[in-house]
Amino acid sequence: VVLVLTAVGLLGHGGDGSGNRAGYGLSNIQRYRSRVSRGRYFSGCRWVSTAGRLRGGAEVDRHSEEINTVTQQVEGLKAKYNKLSERVDRLRNESARTQNIITEGGISDVRLFTEEMDARSIYVGNVDYEVTTKTLEDKFTDCGTITRVTIPQGLKGPKGFAYVEFVEDTAVQHALNLNNTLLNGRRLNIVPKRTNRPGVRSRRRGRFT
Repeated sequence: VVLVLTAVGLLGHGGDGSGNRAGYGLSNIQRYRSRVSRGRYFSGCRWVSTAGRLRGGAEVDRHSEEINTVTQQVEGLKAKYNKLSERVDRLRNESARTQNIITEGGISDVRLFTEEMDARSIYVGNVDYEVTTKTLEDKFTDCGTITRVTIPQGLKGPKGFAYVEFVEDTAVQHALNLNNTLLNGRRLNIVPKRTNRPGVRSRRRGRFT
């Protein structure tokens, strides 16, 4: 279509003074075809390189892909930020609630609150001695909001088990699904934490009932 329209334009503008407009236009058409064959085409009032136009299009596509990639990364960071903000809010609420019970609650209130915390906690056995609280947090972070990770220490170091406390009751079940999974080459023994009752020791090391 460009070739036909351009040819018509060239035929209509001979202007060599001899009155032979058709011959002059045909000569222009031949030069036009020659330039097109060399990778150029007529745009407006100038000749444009086809290769240059293609390179420009590829550049636009590349920048569009980069923008899409950055946009996806930003959306991912927003989602992560929102998730962390929700966890911080839950931890603040739980901390305020705990402080209120400790300072204003009676003995029975504290006992009930302790049992409630134990119901939101798990016992993790067969823990490698090199495992840290951060390692355990990373292990159970997808189960729920973690309020505390405790690795009991003995005279020679860690005792080989730990406790993980959550904000949500449902987090315990999610954590139990990780029972018998590997951490630092050891298969974890994960069970619900029993309520601590002073003076009565269970058969399982590190746990009281």
